[in-house]
Amino acid sequence: MLAKRAYTIQASMARTYQALPKNEYGHLGSRSVLYLVQSYFAKEHGWLINGLEPHGTELSLTQEVSDVAVLREKVPNHMMAILADRHTDRGLSFDDIVAMVAFLERLILNESIDLLDAAYGLNNVTTDQLLSEEMMHEVLTSYLYVFRDRRKLDYEQHQNLREVLAEQTASELA
Repeated sequence: MLAKRAYTIQASMARTYQALPKNEYGHLGSRSVLYLVQSYFAKEHGWLINGLEPHGTELSLTQEVSDVAVLREKVPNHMMAILADRHTDRGLSFDDIVAMVAFLERLILNESIDLLDAAYGLNNVTTDQLLSEEMMHEVLTSYLYVFRDRRKLDYEQHQNLREVLAEQTASELA
């Protein structure tokens, strides 16, 4: 399964990778890596990930990757060390970039699943229940609250937040 996913990622990024400038080792520098990764996520998932934009100044890849919110606490230190070590002198190879994209994609998807599970729980429904359109709207609204705040809400906090937002919406519409 992982090999098939890596192949799919390679196929998606190959043309862009070929078009980017390489160093004397045939590898990409940090700005090109970040461009390639950001363009992959935008093209394949419609995701614009803050912190993965190539910046005007040359920062280290590990410094820029550590600025991505979902990754701050999730990327193991040893992976960051490997990226830093491989990038320091030689840049990253296509295989390194594909592995990094697969890892980041899995982290982001797992984070999304956790947030969605929390949104279901805040509405006292389970993921195996068939939901009405109204309840699905409630779950998705809760997902957006949890996603925005990136914190665990208990049921009471969630209800309070709903009330505040409902009042704000009502006053804006009046």
